[in-house]
Amino acid sequence: MAIGVFVFGWMIWSLVAFRKSQGAKPDTTMVHSTKAEIIWTVIPVLILVIMAIPAARTLIAIEDTRNTEISIKATGYQWKWQYEYLGENVSFFSQLDRASDEARQLKSGIDPKTVPDYLLSVDNPLVVPEDTKVRMLLTAQDVIHAWWVPAFGMKRRHPGQRQRTLVQGREGQDRHLSRSMRRALRPRSRLHAGGRQGGHQR
Repeated sequence: MAIGVFVFGWMIWSLVAFRKSQGAKPDTTMVHSTKAEIIWTVIPVLILVIMAIPAARTLIAIEDTRNTEISIKATGYQWKWQYEYLGENVSFFSQLDRASDEARQLKSGIDPKTVPDYLLSVDNPLVVPEDTKVRMLLTAQDVIHAWWVPAFGMKRRHPGQRQRTLVQGREGQDRHLSRSMRRALRPRSRLHAGGRQGGHQR
């Protein structure tokens, strides 16, 4: 973003400051400059390399499933998700909470602005222990769904296939899950990081 503002700002300033109406005359003597070509080639390459290093580290960390403490299977259905804590004999469905569901109906007479976390709250939020490496197995039962948590910077689509990703929560943090593949109703679930006492909380 900063690079784009700098480049376009400089370009616009040059067009305004050195326009013909202000008496500017083009320099016809400079038709080639090896030094200039090296500069405008090397600088973008260095910027890309600097950006690639942290990006590569993040991608490697996302795919590193070693030392995961919990595996959760998320199955997408139309209008809801099913979560299964694998090996823990815990399974439940998560869908839009009653207040948001009533407010979104046509002619409900309810102002959505009066509903806390409208289209974000659910009846059964997914809860993970704090500071725990969690492996998410993502799949779907019917149409294309996307398990997307914007705060985690990830988005996975799974048309009937099983995919995996890793998450790690912080204590007391709520992360809303957005369903971008559906037009009528986007947010659908919530991921909450709670304490580790007493095992896996719901």
